[in-house]
Amino acid sequence: DPLGSLGYIDAMGERKTQSKEMGVDFDHVVFGSGSGGTLSGIVAGCLVHGLKCRVTAMSVAFSSEWAVEKVEEVFLGLRERYIPNLPSPAGVFSVNTGYIGGGYGKASPELIRFIRYVASSEALLVDPTYSGKALFGLAEEIAKGTYKDEEKILFIHTGGAFGLFPYRKQFTEES
Repeated sequence: DPLGSLGYIDAMGERKTQSKEMGVDFDHVVFGSGSGGTLSGIVAGCLVHGLKCRVTAMSVAFSSEWAVEKVEEVFLGLRERYIPNLPSPAGVFSVNTGYIGGGYGKASPELIRFIRYVASSEALLVDPTYSGKALFGLAEEIAKGTYKDEEKILFIHTGGAFGLFPYRKQFTEES
């Protein structure tokens, strides 16, 4: 919904400030996307704050067509209530549906292994529903050469640590 996307509009403003302070300009923003609120907010935030980057939502549940319709719906509400001159989101983002796996909340053994690896090697907790699927998808896309070596990618970890609890058995078994 439009109200829910406002936080990510602000987050992109913060990202712009931090990027300037650090002297880093990101070419891509990648994150997990379910119901479309995060996607809508990040796309709107990039437009509002003049960020020139490609937004890629790693879908955890829905088709790219559904996501595009959802973004248009949220943008309509944003224009009506908060940002009347919000530009069109067309061409600013893409939705990668290649890592949905068995569906929302379903984790393959390969995904579980990846999450365990990231936790043990980077001390980074990601869940099998959102951030884990998105980070797994990003790692796979990097391995495939989707992104150029010189491109800077910002991965947004959207939380989800509580999503690890139902999988505690898989994460505590010896591999």
